[in-house]
Amino acid sequence: MAANADGRKKEVLPTKMTLKRYEEMSKCLEKAVKTS
Repeated sequence: MAANADGRKKEVLPTKMTLKRYEEMSKCLEKAVKTS
């Protein structure tokens, strides 16, 4: 993880926890789209 001079991160490697969270979020979004 390299930070630039202005403090922004150059690349983000998603952890397993993050990937799991994204999966849950996408499932919730799909459910919301179907019900609306």
